[in-house]
Amino acid sequence: MEYHFDEIKSKVLRLIDDAEFIVFCAVAWITDYDVIAALTEKSRQGVKVELLINDDEKFLTKKQSFKSFIDSGGKLFLYPKGDGIMHNKFCVIDLGIIVTGSFNWTYSAATKHEENIVVLKDNSEMAKDFARQFNKLKKKSIIYQNLKASNNDSSNLVDVTSEVWYMHKNDYSKVEIREVTGVTQVDFDFFEATVFVKDESREGWFTIQSAEDMKIPKQVKGYWGGLSIEKDEKNKTSELWNFHCTDERLIEFVIDPKPNVN
Repeated sequence: MEYHFDEIKSKVLRLIDDAEFIVFCAVAWITDYDVIAALTEKSRQGVKVELLINDDEKFLTKKQSFKSFIDSGGKLFLYPKGDGIMHNKFCVIDLGIIVTGSFNWTYSAATKHEENIVVLKDNSEMAKDFARQFNKLKKKSIIYQNLKASNNDSSNLVDVTSEVWYMHKNDYSKVEIREVTGVTQVDFDFFEATVFVKDESREGWFTIQSAEDMKIPKQVKGYWGGLSIEKDEKNKTSELWNFHCTDERLIEFVIDPKPNVN
């Protein structure tokens, strides 16, 4: 084990540069250009690099900095806004090295703040535990979709469990016309459907709108957004996730939640 209070950024860059196979980073904020460039270079070399950070204003101001990283094949996961933030600062390298401590991978942390890191080496069992925690956090997160990037191949494929269709009248009231099966022929201005989806660990929804009744595929592509708590008429709560549908068969009809394709 080793620990550092000074020149932390240079130590982190050296550890990244030595990586041969895997780099998993769950760090609240990564905004330092030199660190992002080092991670991008590792990804270009064929190292599996996955980053998990908070989906917040700090990311929005720096998101263009990750374009080359995503283009290189790196994966960027965003922890959704909620009651709390993802405040981890750890990195697993080659399932044998752990880097953790107070240090966020930001310019301010490297140049202004009093920080520390602890580097644990040759401890595969502990490294595996940190990797398991990384995967646990990934399940709560969404993958950042840069649809213009050449290496984007990471949309989730989820099952459609049900559809609730509505017709909008001129007075904008909704009339339910179909739920899962059967279609009622009516005069309409346009149709709207809430589509419910699920995978192995989450259930959620998205909404589409069309000038005609549509057939929804049994599976659609997209990525998970934030968690919302729903209450039914009996005040019973349930967890539903926003699903950002990016399926090419439906994307032009999606109205809520609208996928981020920037």
